[in-house]
Amino acid sequence: MAAALSPLTEGWDLCHLDPAAGPTAALAAQTEWRPARVPGTVQASAFGLPTTALYQGLALDTVAWMAERQWIYRRRLTLPAIGATEELGLH
Repeated sequence: MAAALSPLTEGWDLCHLDPAAGPTAALAAQTEWRPARVPGTVQASAFGLPTTALYQGLALDTVAWMAERQWIYRRRLTLPAIGATEELGLH
C-alpha cells in the first residue's frame, strides 16, 4: 500500500501558562487556545504578525513577557485504521 502524506503545517493551536501555576496538563485544559502558525514563532502566532514585523516598530519590551511563560502547541490528527500486522509511521 502506498503511503499517504499529509503536511503538518495547518491546524495547530497554541496557549501559554505561568510556570509557577503548577501542573501543565490541568491548566492547559482550562486555557484559551489560539490558532498558531507552524512553522513559526510564538510571537508571530500570538500577535498575528509576520516575524519580520515583530522587531520593526514594536518595542522588544512588548513581547519580553513571552519568554517567562510556558508555551504549548497542539494539533489533532485523524489516523487511518490499520490492520493488526500493519504499522503506522509519523514523519
